[in-house]
Amino acid sequence: FLAPDRRPHSMGREAVEHIVLFKVTRNFTESEVAGLMSLKQIPGVLSISCGPNYTARGRGYNYGAVVRFESMMAAAAYQSHPVHVRQLEVIKGVLQPDPEAVLALDYVFELKECPIDWRGFV
Repeated sequence: FLAPDRRPHSMGREAVEHIVLFKVTRNFTESEVAGLMSLKQIPGVLSISCGPNYTARGRGYNYGAVVRFESMMAAAAYQSHPVHVRQLEVIKGVLQPDPEAVLALDYVFELKECPIDWRGFV
């Protein structure tokens, strides 16, 4: 892996993947999932997905979410956005009483632009 200032120039742009694992006491309700999905309205959020773990490999983490941001600045602004802060309170309500109930990892990656204009196919 190369540090950001040592990467070769490319046709893509840098984006951020934000991965969060949770240890929850129960699955989220449909309403709570809708609230999580409302995070898409925050400027700079490109996509979000979330769901319960279905394997035995989670090491106690039984729910996960992935949020993709258009930039590091968007990822930073997201942390204090009112919609995100509101959803944090919902999440806290279902977390297991464990100091390690949340594990987050963020990384920068190159979001490649498609060389073919997909709009020509619709």
